[in-house]
Amino acid sequence: MLATVVDHDGQQHSASQTRSQALSDADHLALLHAIWTAETGPAREQRYRNLLAAAVPGHAAPGLRDRWLWRTLHGAELAGLDPAQVLVDAIGERDLAGARDIPAVIDARIRNRTGSLVPLPAGPWSARVPAIADPERRAYVTQVAELMDARKERLGEHAAGLGARPWPGWTWPWR
Repeated sequence: MLATVVDHDGQQHSASQTRSQALSDADHLALLHAIWTAETGPAREQRYRNLLAAAVPGHAAPGLRDRWLWRTLHGAELAGLDPAQVLVDAIGERDLAGARDIPAVIDARIRNRTGSLVPLPAGPWSARVPAIADPERRAYVTQVAELMDARKERLGEHAAGLGARPWPGWTWPWR
């Protein structure tokens, strides 16, 4: 029993501090983004899988290397390109006969054609909610997007209130 008392460092928070920290953590963009990624990633990958199946009929079941193609298509989409058109253009470049790993070949073609893409400025999260078949999940993702938009606004207001200083007390080096 004495060991428990000696090991206590006084760092335990009160109930109100714990509640306040939990609310702050729930509003943290990193946490919200992790939820967003977990909820929207599968829907986005399914959309890319459907695009590939439509463009290359009879393509074998998805493999682990397909993820590279999904990432490349997502990068193209973030840069403002239509992933369906990017896919069609890469497939139409040359015949795929004899390709052992069709997604890897298509991925390499897209990367060669597009080079290093720069994402467009991000719009509101609520405008990026993907088509999710389950209405409850779609409503949940919409709510997460709205929370992320609201948090982004509050961070902007906070930064504007500080005079665009990264932290209180910081001064511009040239003043």
